[in-house]
Amino acid sequence: MQQDKELVKQALEGSEIAYEKLMERYYDSIYVMVLQLVKNMTDAQEIAQDTFTKAFSKLLQYNEQYAFSSWLFGIASNASIDFLRKKKYIEISFDDEDKDLKNAEASESPTPNPEEHLIQKQSLKALRAKIEDLKEHYRKLLELRYFEEYTYEEISEELSLPMGTVKTQLHRAKNQLMKSIKEQR
Repeated sequence: MQQDKELVKQALEGSEIAYEKLMERYYDSIYVMVLQLVKNMTDAQEIAQDTFTKAFSKLLQYNEQYAFSSWLFGIASNASIDFLRKKKYIEISFDDEDKDLKNAEASESPTPNPEEHLIQKQSLKALRAKIEDLKEHYRKLLELRYFEEYTYEEISEELSLPMGTVKTQLHRAKNQLMKSIKEQR
C-alpha cells in the first residue's frame, strides 16, 4: 500500500513511469473483475482501459487514507455497472422504439447504491470461487498479489522463490484463472 501511495505521488508530479507501474500492477485484476460483470472480453478490455483513464484524470481526488486498489476497483465497478445499465436501456429502448437516449445517462454517484454494492460483492465472491478452484500454489500467488497487495519482492521473500519464478508463476496463475473464467461463459 505504501508503494502505491508513492507511485500516486510520483504520478501527480508528472511521472509517466509511475502511471505505467500503477497500470501494470492492477490492469489484470481490474480486467478479470470487469469480465466477471460484463461477460464479454472486448467490453471488459475497453472498460478496464476507461477505468485507468478515469482514475488518472481524477487522481487528485484519491484519498491516501484508503488503499489505492480499493479506489480503483470502485471506479471499475461503477464503470461496469454504468455500461450494463446503458446496454440494458438501449436494448429495451430499441424494443420499445424509444430513440431518446437522454434517459440512458446513469448518475455518477461516489458511493454505490445497494444494487451496485450487491453486484460488487457477488463479483468478488465469484472471482474468489474461481481462484479457490486453482492449484494451491497458484491460488496462494494470486491471493498474495491481489488480495493482500504484496509486491513481487514481498512474494519472493514470503515463498522463498526467485523473483523471475514469482513473475512466471504469477503469469501462469492469471492465465489459468482467465481460462477458467472463459470456460464458465
